[in-house]
Amino acid sequence: MNPAESLQALVQAALASSVAILLVLALRRLLRKAFGARLAYAAWALVPLAMLATLLPAGQPSSMTVAVRQAIPVLVVATPPQAATDALPPLFWVLLLWGVGGLVGAGYFLHRQRRFVRGLGALSACGEGLYRAQGSAGLPAVVGVLRPRIVLPADCDRRYSGEQLALLRRHEQAHIAGGDMYANLIAVALRCVFWFNPLVHLAARPFRHDQELACDARVLARAPQARRCYGEAMLLTQLASQTLPVGCHWGQVHPLKERIEMLTRPLPTLKRSLLGMALLAILLSGGAYASWASQPALQSADTPAPPAPPPSPTAPMPPPPPAMDAGMVPPPPPPPPMAADERLPEGSIDAASRQLNPPQYPAEAIKAGVAGTVILMVAIDDHGRVQGLRIDRSSGHDDLDRAALAAAARWTFLPAIEHGKPVASRVRVPIEFALGGPPGLSQQ
Repeated sequence: MNPAESLQALVQAALASSVAILLVLALRRLLRKAFGARLAYAAWALVPLAMLATLLPAGQPSSMTVAVRQAIPVLVVATPPQAATDALPPLFWVLLLWGVGGLVGAGYFLHRQRRFVRGLGALSACGEGLYRAQGSAGLPAVVGVLRPRIVLPADCDRRYSGEQLALLRRHEQAHIAGGDMYANLIAVALRCVFWFNPLVHLAARPFRHDQELACDARVLARAPQARRCYGEAMLLTQLASQTLPVGCHWGQVHPLKERIEMLTRPLPTLKRSLLGMALLAILLSGGAYASWASQPALQSADTPAPPAPPPSPTAPMPPPPPAMDAGMVPPPPPPPPMAADERLPEGSIDAASRQLNPPQYPAEAIKAGVAGTVILMVAIDDHGRVQGLRIDRSSGHDDLDRAALAAAARWTFLPAIEHGKPVASRVRVPIEFALGGPPGLSQQ
């Protein structure tokens, strides 16, 4: 994937995640009230699923054959002016800004993580998987991902009763069993990659709050008689001034009032839980499908193709061959052209139509020193004629994309053969605009 394709995928994932976050924020309270806290927390899975769906290949019309043929790449080479090659393209600065922002975000979260761990002081083991810190702020908590440790405050014996300590341990063990540390690590990674999207940062706090409510529900499902003791232990917890980026606090988020109110509500029945799981499956699958289907569709062949850019300056005509001296033998005639099915595999561009309509390197792109690869998805009928086309992966430059579309709209392809008969299909055509060769050269 070239830089332009990476930037396009980043923008598509950011848009999909924004829509998913807004949807979850709108539904989380309704889901919690109707089906419980655990299902409301599980709805956050829609955000990474929507992002991943944008990376899948785009859809195709139902009338088209499922198979996609890969055409032989088309190369368009031109020589830019020397002054233009010294300038860095705008895409370079965009990707540089994105990378710097991601590194700054990663450094910020790493600093917070180390600051919290240093604040714990020396840890002393006080049981299987349990450690006691020298401080108390933000504890109890689960610290670490690969080797998670349950860390208790220094005064846990004085602050909590034996029953309350047992409930604290169950709470943190529920975090570990549910893989909440990995979920928090993914959330931090997404905040670093999509640092420019304010919705990703806005969603972090309600996500962690729903995580705690879901963990409370898992503990109370096994100890419903301990609601009062559980709430009293929650009130005795000292909140952290800053949440642990990769970890799980016992009482990390406000409002505690809402968490205590949740303790008074009855757990959802089995029938309601099953209904909620079915609705969640519909929400996740429907959201992922919507993100995948929102990618650009094939353009209809009836839509006029964009005008071709002005042709680039052609190379000077070669000098005529010198006259033959007496006794010289003329060269043999060129061999007859091969049949289409012998010359190129099915799905490839017919050589004659490509030579008549080669992609023209835009003159402005040559002057600016712009290069890139356009990947087109072309729908062809059983005669190889173009029925629709779209950009599967952009070069990152509108001039190059328009030049590729204008040329491909006039091409004829070798149709696919199934059971001895030509059939309609789709062809993925890479068209590379490169700098450094003789201007105006186009070859396949």
